[in-house]
Amino acid sequence: MNKVFFLFALGLSISAGANNSVPAEKNTTTIEGKVLDAENAEALTGATVYFVELDLKVYASFDGTFKIDEIPTGKYTVEVSYVSYETIVYRDFEVKNEMSYRKFML
Repeated sequence: MNKVFFLFALGLSISAGANNSVPAEKNTTTIEGKVLDAENAEALTGATVYFVELDLKVYASFDGTFKIDEIPTGKYTVEVSYVSYETIVYRDFEVKNEMSYRKFML
């Protein structure tokens, strides 16, 4: 009986130790970029960058820049829009592990 109890206790301690292991690395990254007018390269303040599958929307700042932290890696549909400009849709926009920079021209 003592052997059974010992083996049971040993099994519990091993499984508890496995649950306290170092967590796996996150598969997220940061994307920075700029939204500009295609004809004159002026910043489009307030332009929208929208990741459809994540329902994640950010707005460009006064100089057209935007930043998204901790976005999961993968492929997404991205819509870039600004008032009185035609919306541009990027299908299969790939987000990789390394930080990336992207210019969007409308």
